[in-house]
Amino acid sequence: SEPKSNRTDCDDSFDRARQWLTTCLQSHARCRFSANAAQRFPRRLLHVSVVDKVMSVRLCSYTAVPEHVEYFTLSHCWGQTTPLQLTRSKLMDFLKDIPITSLPRTFHDACYIVARLGYQYIWVDSLCILQDSTQDKEEEIGSMGSIFRNSLCTIAALGAKNSSEGCFQDRNPLSLKPCIIRTNGRTFMADNPTRGPMREIQGPDFTGSSRPPLHTRAWVIQERTLSPRTLYYGSKIIFWECISAKASEQKPEMCNLLTEDPEPALDPSFAPRSKNLKRRGMKSTFVTWETYWSQIVGEYIASHMKYDSDKWPAISGLAELLQRQSGQNLMHGLWQNFLYDESLWSAERPGRRLHSERPSWSWLSVD
Repeated sequence: SEPKSNRTDCDDSFDRARQWLTTCLQSHARCRFSANAAQRFPRRLLHVSVVDKVMSVRLCSYTAVPEHVEYFTLSHCWGQTTPLQLTRSKLMDFLKDIPITSLPRTFHDACYIVARLGYQYIWVDSLCILQDSTQDKEEEIGSMGSIFRNSLCTIAALGAKNSSEGCFQDRNPLSLKPCIIRTNGRTFMADNPTRGPMREIQGPDFTGSSRPPLHTRAWVIQERTLSPRTLYYGSKIIFWECISAKASEQKPEMCNLLTEDPEPALDPSFAPRSKNLKRRGMKSTFVTWETYWSQIVGEYIASHMKYDSDKWPAISGLAELLQRQSGQNLMHGLWQNFLYDESLWSAERPGRRLHSERPSWSWLSVD
């Protein structure tokens, strides 16, 4: 059934999100896995509590919470403005309490989602990493892959361009329904989402220039791929994606992503490149690492990156996981065992050579 409320923070939306999460946790074997010694948990988390309908948030050390506690992560755009940050001077105060009024809207909404879904912990990059400590940033950014990989679910502020725009949006529920037309004694539906041409709502699978604001950020490629589950808050509806399934408020039935692809490869030797990333979902990398790497890199290099120095760190967590999973090695972003084919990459237009130690034959050397 189509959404009936004019906001994405309505009770129906939370009920739907809770249903998706519960179904995945109880029924999706592929979405469950245990952390190993090579992975580490975040050094700090935000603790969210609600007493008498009043929400409070504070920073806590991971050693101060139950072992292997279930936590959420937030995927968001920083935007042109700097959001609220953890610094050494604020550390002791934040361990006691982070004033709710000081939280940017996106952070506040994410904490509220965690509470509404019945959980207590969330990791937010700017509030859980000491932003004025080079050592802390290097260590935590180096563990970013494990942080998202080990999270219960990622909350993605899909439609927000910065931390002040929030997760929740107004919407007209009538615009999400098919139009029933009666004429000359006949009744039919126009813009039927399953049978006719309907303008698709901007969602997580949009690519190129149609990507939602969050997915223009390069870091998000890794965050989305590594998270076993993601709950997206779009401009009109919410979406669900896990390793096993996809869903949305328009099509709430969880669509199985792990069935065999019915389309045969045009060239068996290049079967990995013939698969459709949009159809199977970006998290399919967990299941078949070699199938989607080139497509993920294509999305990654088309995304915005504020600092050239982030070119490798922003995808290294995913790369390291895939190397462990596949037993293959990467050479400057190219798979060593397929180096002849991998080195045939090309850019659609002239780019900018980055000042880095990467060789010119690697895509990591070019913007």
